[in-house]
Amino acid sequence: MPTALQKSPMTTDEPINPAISASVCRAADRLLVVIVNFHTAELTIDALRSLAPHLEPARDAVVVVDNDSGDDSVQRISQTIEQEQLSDVASVIPAGCNGGFAFGNNVGAKLAFADDPHPKYILLLNPDTLVHDGAIQHMRSFMDTHPQAGILGCKIEDPDSVEQTAAFRAPSPLSEMDYGFRSGPISRALSRWSVSLAPAQNAIQCDWVSGACMMIRCDVISKIGPLDEGYFLYYEELDYCLRARDAGWEIWHTPAATITHFEGAATDIHAARKRRPRWWYDSRRRFFVKRYGTLGLLTADALWAIGRSFLHLRRLLHLGGDVSCDPAHLSRDLLGGDLRAVLSGETRRIKLQAVKK
Repeated sequence: MPTALQKSPMTTDEPINPAISASVCRAADRLLVVIVNFHTAELTIDALRSLAPHLEPARDAVVVVDNDSGDDSVQRISQTIEQEQLSDVASVIPAGCNGGFAFGNNVGAKLAFADDPHPKYILLLNPDTLVHDGAIQHMRSFMDTHPQAGILGCKIEDPDSVEQTAAFRAPSPLSEMDYGFRSGPISRALSRWSVSLAPAQNAIQCDWVSGACMMIRCDVISKIGPLDEGYFLYYEELDYCLRARDAGWEIWHTPAATITHFEGAATDIHAARKRRPRWWYDSRRRFFVKRYGTLGLLTADALWAIGRSFLHLRRLLHLGGDVSCDPAHLSRDLLGGDLRAVLSGETRRIKLQAVKK
C-alpha cells in the first residue's frame, strides 16, 4: 500500500515500444483494459484474475501499467500472467516513472492507437477492484446499443456488498457549501446541486462516473484527447467526463454491471484523521479553476468555509456536526493552499493551460 506518490515531469508524448504495442494491441481487438499499478501487485493480480475469464483472447487485451513502483510488482505480475496462462490476453509494462493516475492510463490507452484499426472501447479499471460475472459483457452491449454514449460507468459495491455512489453531478461552488454544512435542512435546500446521485434501478445519464471502472469509446479519445496529466490523482475522471459531455457525448451509468471496489486500498486516502496529501488539494484546485476560473475557486472556498464554520458552531452547541473522520488540517490545507496558489499566479497558469487545450 503506497504511503507517498512522487510526481514526474515525464509525459506520454514519448514513443511506445513497437514490441510492446504488438503484444498488447492486436488489430482485431475491440476492447483494451488498462490497469495502473503502484505498489499494489496483489490487488492488481486479483483484479486480473476476476477480469480474464470475461475477455476473449482473439479480440481483447488487458495491459497493466506499472507506475515505477520501485518494488517487485512487475516481476510478480508477470510471473502470475505466465503461471496462470494469461499471456494470450494480458501484459504488464513499466511506465518508467510515476506520473500519476491519468499519466499511467494514458500510457496504456496510447497502445490502443498504435495499430489500425484501434479497439472500439477502452476500459479504465482500478487495481483495487473485482469484476463480477457479466459486467464486461453488459457494458459492451450497452455501448453498442447507445452510440451517443461516450463514457459508461457501472454499479460499484464495497467488500460487504453495500452499494457505493458511482454516478454524480458536477461539483460547483454551491455543492462545496453543502459539503461544508453537512446539515439535513441545508442539504435538502441544495439538493439540486448535490454531487452524489441516489442509486438508480435503471441506467441513467449523469455528469460523470467513478473512474474505478469507466468504459470509454475510442472515438471520444480521438476527439478530445487523453486524460489531463495535470491531475496526479483524483478529479481526472470528473474532468474527462465533463470534457466528453461538452464535446457532445453522453455520460451513462448502468447498475446492471457490477464490480467490487476496495475503495482507498490503493492510496489509503480515506483513513480517518489522516492528513490528505498535497496532490488531492492540487487536483481539486485544478478542477475548479479549469471549470469556473479563479473567481469560481475562491467562491467555492468561501462557501465551503461558511458551511464549515456553521458545522463547527453546531458542534459547540451540541447540535450534531461530526468531523471525527475528516482529514487532519483540512481547513488549513484547503484554504491555505488555494490562497497561496492565487497569490503565486498558479491559478492563472492553470487557466491558461486549459484555454490552450
